[in-house]
Amino acid sequence: MEQYMIKPWDTRDGTQATPVDWDMQVPPEVDQLADLVSQQYDMTVHSRTLITSKPDKGGAIWRIETDKGPRSLKVLHRTPERSLYSVGLQDYVVKQGARVAALIPAKDGKLFVEMGGKLWIVTDWIPLQPANKVDLVGAQELCFGLGEFHRHTKGYVPPLGAKNSSRLYRWPNYYQKIAKKIGWMREMAKAYPETVAS
Repeated sequence: MEQYMIKPWDTRDGTQATPVDWDMQVPPEVDQLADLVSQQYDMTVHSRTLITSKPDKGGAIWRIETDKGPRSLKVLHRTPERSLYSVGLQDYVVKQGARVAALIPAKDGKLFVEMGGKLWIVTDWIPLQPANKVDLVGAQELCFGLGEFHRHTKGYVPPLGAKNSSRLYRWPNYYQKIAKKIGWMREMAKAYPETVAS
């Protein structure tokens, strides 16, 4: 089982409609790896419920009920080097006082388990309240939380072997794409001035 390498399990070829429960499944091999990973932590798992998955990337999140209380088990969908960057950052911002779930160390003391070619993490389960994105207060709370998180990232130095992926150098191409779309939308608005979107 440890030889199994997690790959995206989205087998749609683009011709089918996206099923409603597209993100509510994992292959049996990934489910078995979740059992093996759980055994690497000082906890007894009573039950595991899939909360969501990324079939197109090979990631998933489970809520696990343990003898230590409810926890979250995640298989991170990026490469181990990219995931290591995120794991290190999550640990760093928690130590800076950010309102982010702390990583629970595995039995070997590491903040992750590597299995199936991916990194897995465990945190305490934090029940989330849906953010109110409709009104100004909800938008202000979201923006404040995002700003607070970014303040806590100052001074972060990634662990040895971690790889950061920057979108910074892709901005010129993205900007050109958006400018082209805006031009196209402008022409559509002129062609259909009676529509609300115009």
